[in-house]
Amino acid sequence: MKKIILSLVLFSATTLTVLSQYYQGFENDNFNGLHGVLINPANIVDSRIKSEINIFSTQIQIGTDYTPLTPDNFINIINEDSFTVFPKDDNELLLNLELFGPSFMFNLTKKSSIGLLSRVRIYNNSRNLNAKLYEDLTSGFDDEDFDFNMKNLDQTLHAWGEIGLTYGRILTDKDNNFLKAGITLKYLLGGGVVQATSNSFSGDYVYNENDPPQSLINLSGDLSYMMSYNEDEDPFSSITPGFGTDIGLIYEYRPESTRTIAEDRNGKGFNKYKLKIGVAILDIGHITYKDQEQTDYTLNGSVTAEEGENDIGQALEDNYPGTTTVKDIKVSLPTALQINIDYRITHRVYASVNYNTSLLEADKPYNNIGQNILSISPRYETRFFSLYLPVSFSELGGTAIGTGFRLGPLVIGSGTILSTLFSDNAKSANIYAGLKVPIYQKRKSKLENDTLTPGTVN
Repeated sequence: MKKIILSLVLFSATTLTVLSQYYQGFENDNFNGLHGVLINPANIVDSRIKSEINIFSTQIQIGTDYTPLTPDNFINIINEDSFTVFPKDDNELLLNLELFGPSFMFNLTKKSSIGLLSRVRIYNNSRNLNAKLYEDLTSGFDDEDFDFNMKNLDQTLHAWGEIGLTYGRILTDKDNNFLKAGITLKYLLGGGVVQATSNSFSGDYVYNENDPPQSLINLSGDLSYMMSYNEDEDPFSSITPGFGTDIGLIYEYRPESTRTIAEDRNGKGFNKYKLKIGVAILDIGHITYKDQEQTDYTLNGSVTAEEGENDIGQALEDNYPGTTTVKDIKVSLPTALQINIDYRITHRVYASVNYNTSLLEADKPYNNIGQNILSISPRYETRFFSLYLPVSFSELGGTAIGTGFRLGPLVIGSGTILSTLFSDNAKSANIYAGLKVPIYQKRKSKLENDTLTPGTVN
């Protein structure tokens, strides 16, 4: 059981050594193609991209208050040297990993587009974890007494795949107002879930100086856990199906000054808006793992330090009553509200405000919950090149500053790289990269009478 309960933390901790976030900055690029569909499915229609094939891309996000996510600390972790930690009763660690696989999009008509998407996603939420107790269980207890108290412990690790069909359509395009909508229907491939929860888990450690291995760990409270696959199996060894949905709307204010000029050279090839507002609800749905065993423990007694260090799971099973029930486990997708506001400052300079907030209850088990993030991102955008400078604010990560770029088919960026490099206590780290084959909307050459003001359109 120790392996089951602590596998979430071990997985997350080892990930810190090799992984570092999301499409911050890139999410509003008008040439982001399929990646824009992940943010809001309405982006698929009236895009500056006529068709596109995604070869491969990935995005990773980590947030924690347990250890600073700085280069020096990463190096120490990799080299297995001592590294800075801030253990407390309610440490938190979030990890999101996505692999965006082969996908494509294309125009059906002048007013509609379609796309097929494939993704693999891993979410890990570790909340209210007593890191001091975990350190002692895995590294050995010291010679000092201490108390511990965990309230509302919640650890969820979920891995799943997605195959999505996206459809977008222009709803209205009249005068200064433009509105489009999109929907993605997703067939979900559940790979597996691990869950550990506790309403209350408290106690103390009493050091025995005459016989240290017989020092006592006094426990009181409750603990529940489940694992949807066997310990000797890999996730995705058996697939559990499910269904999910993304829906979105995008409104554009298109004054005559930008709209008329763009239409003179084929409107689909140029941005016409002065202001764009997008609203989407992402990841509606769940996966139900049927006939799963959940074990509930009532903790009231003591185990020795030796038992805890050797196999805390076996010690719990030997000393505390446990009840196993078989039931269906419904794991919700990380349902979130996404709001994007993009303002056109000049023909190539834009500024966006983006807000992402979870729509799930944090205290319910089997909920995958991402960070609530507000970001501001200026960018320089052309057809073949864009440069981003996102600044984000989140509950766990605080303020983070990053940068990124798009160069033809290649995109690389991070929403935290600058703050990670120049901060001593960075609480979030992320990176994204992708390679794809875009086919841009055609553009007419400038009119011979030069009715276009130089540099007016992007």
